[in-house]
Amino acid sequence: MPRKTIEQIGSIGVVRDTPAHKLVDSAWSDAGNMRFDEKGAEALVGNLSLFSAASITPLWIQHFPSISNPHWVYGDLTSMWVFEGSTHTDITRLSGAYAGLDAERWQGTMLNGIGVFNNTVDIPQAWTVIAPGTDLVDLPNWTATRRCKSLRSFKNFLVALGMTDSGTFRPYRVVWSDSADAGTVPGSWDTTDPATDSREFDLAETSDFLVDQLILGDINIIYKENSTWGMQFIGPPFYFRFWKILSKSGLLHRDCVTNVPSGHLVVTQNDIILHSGQIESSRSIIDAKLRKWLFSAIDVGNFNNSFLVTNPLKNEVLFCFPEIGETYASLAIVWNWQDKSCGIRKLSPVTPFAAVGPLGSSIDDDEAWGV
Repeated sequence: MPRKTIEQIGSIGVVRDTPAHKLVDSAWSDAGNMRFDEKGAEALVGNLSLFSAASITPLWIQHFPSISNPHWVYGDLTSMWVFEGSTHTDITRLSGAYAGLDAERWQGTMLNGIGVFNNTVDIPQAWTVIAPGTDLVDLPNWTATRRCKSLRSFKNFLVALGMTDSGTFRPYRVVWSDSADAGTVPGSWDTTDPATDSREFDLAETSDFLVDQLILGDINIIYKENSTWGMQFIGPPFYFRFWKILSKSGLLHRDCVTNVPSGHLVVTQNDIILHSGQIESSRSIIDAKLRKWLFSAIDVGNFNNSFLVTNPLKNEVLFCFPEIGETYASLAIVWNWQDKSCGIRKLSPVTPFAAVGPLGSSIDDDEAWGV
């Protein structure tokens, strides 16, 4: 029987958008729970239980310092908890439970050694001391009548996007705080006070709404629904300048962008792209491979439960999304940023969110990563 040697069997991975008979030899018409890289193809490992059972059903999780003694903060719609060592501790604010929504999830950021959390519904929360014995508090000096869709740190500022002012939605408004000293929260959010650095700007050249933001090098990249913008510190009196980076690509939802060595990997409304922060520098990583399949497989009513998470040990990014009929992520496209190959992973059980970070000295498994 004649045999044929197939070179670079892991160089492309799975291609669902092209009929099998038209694929090159090194492409796979279908494969589940497989990893593709320069070594070839291998089965993905299963799940590993890392922590003791949580006290609630987590819908969001993130690692906070330190590396040797990590604090894993997790939350549901009404409460926030932290896992340290072997103990789960409730750090919900003393003033009462949160009023989270199914359509929203928590965000977390670090500013000057302080944890800051936002669920878009309640006043943002501050974790002034990274320790289980410290409960969250309403973010000091925040304007109590304001809420925001995205809140993240940039340099010594907190930057809020998509404001709601006294019940009025401002979908184009960017607000930044007064600059904060090390170990402190911003002292003011009064954008009308010339004695502070706090200002606001309506990014309204395009009609699409603000979605999220992520730092890339020395700039903050702001994502709208169908466009992408740069935010760069220039000092007083204007503090920041804004310019358009991508005119036709935005962000599917919060947490659908992540840093990779060559720039930002971004899930848009109709693609997964990579860009370097330069004007019109985007390129698709799944076109003619999995793009048509992905946007026919994702549950359109629950796309907001999609997210990106990295697996740096394997040079991979997972785009986790709910397939049709699921509420939370049940499938993931696995993209290798070194080999540019794609795979598909089944998430079982379904996964509301995932994060990467250190596990601490009590867990000895170099293949494990936070989930």
